[in-house]
Amino acid sequence: MSRLNLLGASAALASTSLILMLALLVTQGVTARAPTSPPISAVNAPQAFRPPSEYCYSWDFNNSTGQDATGVHLRLSNIQTLTQVYTDTLNPFGNLDPSSGYDAGTATYRFHFDNGFAYAADRVLLGLCTDQPRLRLDQAYGAAWLSGTTSLAPAPLFAGIEFNWLARDQVTVKIVNEQATTMTLEIADALQPEAALPLTDLVPDIALQLPFVTELITDPVTLPPFASQSFDVQLSALNQPIVFEARLSPEADPSDTVHLLAETTVPGWQIFLPVVLR
Repeated sequence: MSRLNLLGASAALASTSLILMLALLVTQGVTARAPTSPPISAVNAPQAFRPPSEYCYSWDFNNSTGQDATGVHLRLSNIQTLTQVYTDTLNPFGNLDPSSGYDAGTATYRFHFDNGFAYAADRVLLGLCTDQPRLRLDQAYGAAWLSGTTSLAPAPLFAGIEFNWLARDQVTVKIVNEQATTMTLEIADALQPEAALPLTDLVPDIALQLPFVTELITDPVTLPPFASQSFDVQLSALNQPIVFEARLSPEADPSDTVHLLAETTVPGWQIFLPVVLR
């Protein structure tokens, strides 16, 4: 090979090496700047609205049978489990009877008390907490006072209630006359405790001390047998406890009342979670 050809070949090889080195440096720089984790989008995903998951109910009523009762039995519809039962001083029967529990065949809960005395004209308070947004009496079985195994008339008065959450700050509350007689809805309102009341404090004397959120009625409302009245309630204090109160009495005897208290927690503000883009 001539000297001129040798010099040309060397120059070409040097140029090729330089190009390869520059390409390698560029590739390494891009690799070094590549993200090591997926980027986080500036768009956030709101958590889906969830209604409350716990409700506590208490209701008090007279023993109007004119006789001493040794027990009281109720069948509650569409309740499967209880998280608490009121057994304090206003319940003269104490703990639930072992015959209590969910009956899958009828989709009812046997709410039975058989170990105490409710004397004639005594006032009795029962209460429970559950995950269900409704407290309703099953009409096929109803409620009964008992003396031993004998039913006493008239049956205990009962008031039903249902919650239908339309938004985290809006709920429809339905109050139900569960009797076969006309009842007067005397009181219906929403109350705001500073903190959630334990079931032992969900009682009329403490309810009297709670501040009003709103009055659902300003005048008494007549409820025919098994009729109901619904109220759309706007709530501003989110993530706070709320107590709804209702009192009903028979048209034939306004002194014989059933007083219902229902407590839950208003859902809180939306929680925003980052969306990770891969």
